[in-house]
Amino acid sequence: MRYVQPYGITDLDAPYINGDPSIGRQGSIPPAAAFEHPMREIVGVISKSQITPSESDLLQLVKAVRSQRINFASDTGATNAMVVAYDPPITGYTIGLPLRVLVLRTNTSSTVTLDAGAGSASVKKMDGTNPAIGDLPAGAVIEVTWSGTVWQLTNFVGAPASGPPVITNIGIPYCVDSSNVANQITAVFSPALDASKVVPGTPILVKVANTNTGATAIKVNALPNAVVYPRGDTPSNPPYPPAVAPAPCVHSDMVAGDVVLFVYDGTAWWITPDPVIVADGTINVPAQYATPALALAALKRKLIAPTATVTIRLAAGVYQPFTVNHPNADRISIVGTMLAAAPAIGDFTGTGNSAAARAADTNSNLAMLRTRYGTEVRFTSTTIGIQCLSALAPTISDMLLVGDGTPVPTTPGGSAGVSEGAGCGIYIATAMGMFQRLVAINVAVCSASYAAFYGGGEVRLVNCWGIGSRVFNMVATATSKIFWNGGGCQSADNHGVVANMNSGVLVFGCTVRYNGGAGVCSNDNSYLLFSGSTSLGNVAADVYALICSCIKTFQSTFATSSPAASPTPVVGNYNSLIITS
Repeated sequence: MRYVQPYGITDLDAPYINGDPSIGRQGSIPPAAAFEHPMREIVGVISKSQITPSESDLLQLVKAVRSQRINFASDTGATNAMVVAYDPPITGYTIGLPLRVLVLRTNTSSTVTLDAGAGSASVKKMDGTNPAIGDLPAGAVIEVTWSGTVWQLTNFVGAPASGPPVITNIGIPYCVDSSNVANQITAVFSPALDASKVVPGTPILVKVANTNTGATAIKVNALPNAVVYPRGDTPSNPPYPPAVAPAPCVHSDMVAGDVVLFVYDGTAWWITPDPVIVADGTINVPAQYATPALALAALKRKLIAPTATVTIRLAAGVYQPFTVNHPNADRISIVGTMLAAAPAIGDFTGTGNSAAARAADTNSNLAMLRTRYGTEVRFTSTTIGIQCLSALAPTISDMLLVGDGTPVPTTPGGSAGVSEGAGCGIYIATAMGMFQRLVAINVAVCSASYAAFYGGGEVRLVNCWGIGSRVFNMVATATSKIFWNGGGCQSADNHGVVANMNSGVLVFGCTVRYNGGAGVCSNDNSYLLFSGSTSLGNVAADVYALICSCIKTFQSTFATSSPAASPTPVVGNYNSLIITS
């Protein structure tokens, strides 16, 4: 319907005016359409709303608008493809057009369309997703609004109000592992599970027969063998490229007799791992984890029972530095691979204490050590070879640590972004209010930028060697304790063995020679016991006590001392003592 202007006027938007005889103005003449068209529009709304027009009821237009009957139609289409016809027909969809549809057939697919006269379009939920199967039940009245591209459901969609509620019980398949091999689970379900029943998200329950000792797989009926992953690692989307695959299971992630829930992701099965390692186990690097750091990171999600130990065994190869930090670190051993017998003092070259001799000896001895040790950890002047942050001592054994031998950029603990302990082979410090500890057995450190062994906590060294460090080969500081039994050190640019700042060092059966400073030094209220050992050929005194410190020698060999060694204490060097027996 359009606006009907006064009769005889060509302007389609001309207004009507009233006549006024007092001024001789003639009023507008209404044409017949001005009366007929509005009435027919009103009657059209009334009649299309299924109301019979009557002159006795002057509120029929209100009733028709309120009924919204002209926006309602019954579906006559096929399943999942609704078709409705409105009167008058809809020839184009406008944004915001609301419709109500009486559904003829329950949807059996999540892809549903509606044709309201101007073409078929998808029906979507308000979040843009497809309706679930059964969301549009037969007999339901749905409300949709045209968004410009799809019909958006705007009323609650659910099961019909009539009838009792539908309750579906889902049983998780259960069986007992029939495998007699650790790290392989055999799950034979009856009825059998096949590829049609095992899809992403499928859960199963299995009572495992064996405690796993490492990476584990599960075979479900005739399905292919699949890897088991513990939750707590970040997976990539399956299939997993080797470079970003989740970490495998570690020892005791599944304990014999556990009923374990497995969930399938389309490629692998995922479990919630048991939090405690209950039996001795070995983690092989790089077979199971690419680096020692990754293996130790995996262990951090596990506790280790008092009756169990974990060995991280490093194959021959070169590795990056790593840190041990675990509440049960005393039950962890990190073991390298030897190529030949551990070295003895006679295997080392010692030609003199000049700078040139020390450098030559260091190069020669490093070449010798690489024929003995297959496992090598390399560090720099800004990193630490192996650091321990645990109050309980882990054991490090059978490996060679090699530094780059460059000067430390600043004193450890100083500025310039260099961390405390930088340039040290093995570093132990008191941190976070704890006294850190570590045990090293048959470990050699060569060319450290600062110190081969640095103890700010408690370090026990057994048959260990410090060779060619830029400053010290072994230093104990800040009330720390170091026990060195067997092995020795040589070619440090400064002192060989140092007890400093209220620390204590016990040296048994070691050889200290050809260092650029003192062989054995106790400084600043510290105590050093030098027993059954040798200190010879050092630039400064072989045995040197300074600033209220004491060195006690027992059945040891050395050429020079300061103050002079004597069975009777001789006070010297700021009230220090060297006592021999």
